[in-house]
Amino acid sequence: MGLLEQPGPAENSGMHVTTEKGEFVLSKQEKYERRQSELFGELVESAVELSRELSAEADEEVTPSDIVVVTEQAHDLLQKLENHSGISPREAADRIGMNLYATQGILYELYFFDLLDRAVTSEGEIYDLTARGRRLLDQPAQTTVKDANRTWNMITSKDRSEPSFEE
Repeated sequence: MGLLEQPGPAENSGMHVTTEKGEFVLSKQEKYERRQSELFGELVESAVELSRELSAEADEEVTPSDIVVVTEQAHDLLQKLENHSGISPREAADRIGMNLYATQGILYELYFFDLLDRAVTSEGEIYDLTARGRRLLDQPAQTTVKDANRTWNMITSKDRSEPSFEE
């Protein structure tokens, strides 16, 4: 599925409409960074896919904008940052025991989904929890990314066969 599609019935009408994925990309354009372009695309794809899976379980449509986290590592780091503010990528890396490069990608995911704010200071990037991040942390603890999104979107699960964070 692309960002644009041609509405019928004439294939060559020259008219295009933005797809759900295209609308999501437009809503996230301020989060786009050249250095994270590949990860940006992966996060878009993951959010679209997860929203479709959850929509199949829900009474109402779940859109990519309703998704709050797509990786176990991001969910784990968010929980470890709960009582901290003004944290640097190096401090976050130390907290989760990962290399700095991988941690920067995880921080970018949390920033992409509006769970962290980022400020650039003379000493580098600094991250703080957003109100959305705080609300996610205030939800009951979940064991999978899908369950965290189910709880956020108030979906009762029909299938709990996905692997947990602990696996």
